[in-house]
Amino acid sequence: MDYKHKIFQVVFVLWIVTITLLSLVESENLPRIDVKNSDKLGHFVFYFLLTLFLFLALPKQRLNLGSKLLFSFLFSVIYGIIIEILQGVITVKRQPEILDVFANTFGSLVAIVVIYFLLPKVKFLK
Repeated sequence: MDYKHKIFQVVFVLWIVTITLLSLVESENLPRIDVKNSDKLGHFVFYFLLTLFLFLALPKQRLNLGSKLLFSFLFSVIYGIIIEILQGVITVKRQPEILDVFANTFGSLVAIVVIYFLLPKVKFLK
């Protein structure tokens, strides 16, 4: 495994820890941004990056492109659903929202499309 994959494995772990903490901390402890639907944009960006970082962390020797794309997408979507469920179970003031799941899923899907079309053109993604 080359150093690029090791770096992205660390980035992926740090990113998933960040998402987990931000998702499960009570909302009054987080800074507020008063822009309509800014939380959905945040979900989109966080899961776009989660999917991208996971894809880049996976070793290319063991998985073909289709398998890496599918695994990255499914992992991110399932993780997002689990986090939403946990918000309803282990937090007091946070509620699971289906629109958050849609924003997460859309972010992951766009990441997959971007990776698929940029992969042949960007040496860094190979």
